[in-house]
Formats: sequence, C-alpha cells, structure tokens
Amino acid sequence: MRTAWNAVVTDRREPEVVEALRILMPEIDSVQFLAGRRRHNVLVGQRDVRPRLPIGSYGDGMRRLLAVSLALVATRNGCLLIDEIDTGLHWTVMEDMWRLVVEGAQRSNVQVFATTHSYDCIKGLGQLVRSRPDLADSVAVQKVHRKLAQAVRIAGDEIPIAVEQDIEVR
Repeated sequence: MRTAWNAVVTDRREPEVVEALRILMPEIDSVQFLAGRRRHNVLVGQRDVRPRLPIGSYGDGMRRLLAVSLALVATRNGCLLIDEIDTGLHWTVMEDMWRLVVEGAQRSNVQVFATTHSYDCIKGLGQLVRSRPDLADSVAVQKVHRKLAQAVRIAGDEIPIAVEQDIEVR
C-alpha cells in the first residue's frame, strides 16, 4: 500500500482516499503513512479525536476500502482485478462502495474486474445504477459458470431489473 500511497500523494489525490474511508465513518478527516515502519504504518484521523489511530483499529472493512481506493489511483490507465470486492464490508455500504469503484475507475481510466459471491453486493450495484443512471454504461455483470458454454452478460441498465426480479446473476 505504501507504493500506491506515493502515487496518491504525487497526484494530489489524498482527498479521494479520505472520502472513500468516510463511507464507513463520516468523521474521518485524514490518512497518514508513517515512514520506515512495517507494521501499524497507516494512521487514520478523526475530527476532534487525538491521536490518530492505526487503521487496524477500525476493522477489515476500513482496510479494504483503503486498499481499493489506493489501487484505483495507482493503476491509472490500467486494469485492476479485485477478488471478493465485498469482503469485510457490511451490506448497507455496497452502493457507496460501488460508487467509489466506478467513479474512481473513471477518474483514473481503469478497467475493473471484481468478483463476488454476495447477492447483497450485486443489489448494491443495482441500487447505484438506479440512483445514478449516468453510470449504467460503465458497468456490467458477467455470470460465469463451468456449466455454461459462455458467460452471460447483464448490461448496466439491466442490473436493477435483474435485482428487482430476483434473477440469479452471480
């Protein structure tokens, strides 16, 4: 993550990373990496709380959002693979997580391939497309299964419909 953080600092995109962490905790106002330390090197600051605390104090979801947001910046003009994108995240933040990923991918010109087994994760993507139809052309779901001759593609504008009709797309 340190290398990715360097890319964030170089591009002056620290506010994007802080905003990503606010998905889980709106009071967060800063992220800092301590130089020369291997463990507990990421500190998170909250408004009106001193001192900054290690990111591990906030749980796996916070660490996951940090890693995803850093990867989106560091992978500029490339391709990002995220396995089990919803790991460590509560179902209530799935729409916000997808907003972070889609908007971050657009800003950095990154193509993202994310896997999930979570229907709540797919529902979150459907909610995002429903609330932000302008993002529908930027997303799709591919159902891949060994018994299928080829993947089944669900276009972005079809995802909310599939979710509403409880169609299995994972």
